[in-house]
Amino acid sequence: MARALRAVGLPMEKWYERFWELSRGEKQRVLIARAIVHEPNILLMDEPLSSVDPLGRVELAKLIGNLSKGTLTIVSSHDPVLLLPYTKTILLLNRGYYIYGKPGEVLKVSVLKEVYGEAVLRLGDHVHICDSHLRS
Repeated sequence: MARALRAVGLPMEKWYERFWELSRGEKQRVLIARAIVHEPNILLMDEPLSSVDPLGRVELAKLIGNLSKGTLTIVSSHDPVLLLPYTKTILLLNRGYYIYGKPGEVLKVSVLKEVYGEAVLRLGDHVHICDSHLRS
């Protein structure tokens, strides 16, 4: 347990605190520590960066990247930009469409528009994918 907490950058007492009293970033770190305490071969994470402040997102992305060096790590994310330095392959899914490949092959405007349609916005040199469930 102590090794898992050190791996996620938390002091030992965080393991025993009430979960609902932790910050969102601390909650994510505790959940990751709980997942790695048994040294799994595969980690599956659903939106581990969501609802975390910007600095916390960067720190969590680095943590996930480090974990992925020794463990097959699969992460779902609506905004994978911070995880791209650690990403070998990417899978885009949306309502029956899917594209799988290396990030440089998949994250092209033409491919993104094929999968996400009008939810893809080009803002200068940057591309943003709007959450379609938020659009009216």
